Amino acid sequence: MKVKILDENVTVYADMDLNTPALTELVAGNEVELGKTTKKLGVQWVEVILPNGQHSYIPGDTMVEKITGEMFKQSDHMPVSAIATRETATRGMFKDSDYTPFMLGVFIIGGLLVIPFTWGLGVGMGYFATLPWSIGSCIMYLIAFRRNGTISWGRAIPAIVTILIAARVYAQNTGKPTFAAGGILGLIVIIACGYTGIAIGRLGRRREWHTR
Repeated sequence: MKVKILDENVTVYADMDLNTPALTELVAGNEVELGKTTKKLGVQWVEVILPNGQHSYIPGDTMVEKITGEMFKQSDHMPVSAIATRETATRGMFKDSDYTPFMLGVFIIGGLLVIPFTWGLGVGMGYFATLPWSIGSCIMYLIAFRRNGTISWGRAIPAIVTILIAARVYAQNTGKPTFAAGGILGLIVIIACGYTGIAIGRLGRRREWHTR
């Protein structure tokens, strides 16, 4: 999860100890990725991931703002430890910042490559004939996944039912084969494609950071 620093100056430490070397200083407006929350010797620490991928720590009382369209019930501005703890309780398969790379992996790797050459060819369809059903399957997962990597079954079930009905009606009216990349196998394939997208996205961000 990405947050924006609100305090004027925040020291970033190499370890959960105020006596360890300072790695860098964050200022108001800087954005960082949050990791896990840990309490050590009575002090709350939150792991942060710097743009170069380095893991470090900031004090848990640092004031931050969560970068999202969602609103907290109390306030968007709160100590970083409170946000990190809350995020951990609802953490899904990936972070908010990985949502776009995940979905790009789903649509590009899954929708244009993996699904057409597995489900489509498996039922005797040509590549271009598979694309509407392949992309439709990806849209089903786009609807199902929340930005924090959890699945909304309230959205997923109607999406699954819709594509299954559409596939059946089309097959009955045209006599042509159709498919929907669902079930356990479909979910595994989609997650694998999404994580590949995340890996490519993170590699790109690291290279961009090192070239600055």
